[in-house]
Amino acid sequence: MTVPDQPRDRLVAVVSDLAGRLEREQPELLALPRFEAERAALERLRDPTWVARAAAACNPAEAERIADLVAARWAGLGGADSADPGVV
Repeated sequence: MTVPDQPRDRLVAVVSDLAGRLEREQPELLALPRFEAERAALERLRDPTWVARAAAACNPAEAERIADLVAARWAGLGGADSADPGVV
């Protein structure tokens, strides 16, 4: 397994991977009317170009911190097979 070595690249990988996993692993949850607004946000997060533009607005330290926080949250929820969804 490798981890992107640039903080912004890692942030893009973590967010894109997690968005895809949520859609694959929780389709019935995401289909609930309660999550209508979140589905639109999730769609944006599945678009690597959109995520890359958002990550580009972060400085490297900020991108690294956000990626670490997202990965830690995911691990805390018992997310899939990796504590860091950005590990490919």
